[in-house]
Amino acid sequence: MKTIFSCFVLLLAFQSAAPTQVYHSLQKLVQQYFALCNLHDSVAAAAMFANHAELYSPNWSGAEIGQKGATAVLHRYFVSTPNLQYHITHTVYSKNEAVVEYTATGTLQHGEAGTPAYMIGKQYILKEITRFTFVDNHITSAVSYFDQVSFLKQVGFFDQH
Repeated sequence: MKTIFSCFVLLLAFQSAAPTQVYHSLQKLVQQYFALCNLHDSVAAAAMFANHAELYSPNWSGAEIGQKGATAVLHRYFVSTPNLQYHITHTVYSKNEAVVEYTATGTLQHGEAGTPAYMIGKQYILKEITRFTFVDNHITSAVSYFDQVSFLKQVGFFDQH
């Protein structure tokens, strides 16, 4: 009986340790990614993506692929908003996924082609969510969501239309 109980306790110990290790591993990767983004190091942050990774956001015309796509997107954000900062507010972890809720704050300084002049110099605060999938410590998928109407309100779009 003692042997069965000891085996049961040992089994429970190993079962609870595995999710904790996965949680800490994913937590470390998420924190590293956002720390690199807050440094505006688009190359290092993009290096966390697998070469075949898919990135999605509602304001893009399609998927961005791999490190090259991630570098382009991040560079674009960091150029348009030189003081852009991310602040993680909530996270949920599973086997190989992390859902991260965060705020993005900054001032739009350098609009892309077609950005109206009245938007330049406007500060914004956005609540965003990204669902990351990880394989072998690389991001293989990042799907981001944010309220584009809120962004447009904050940069004066609706004041003009």
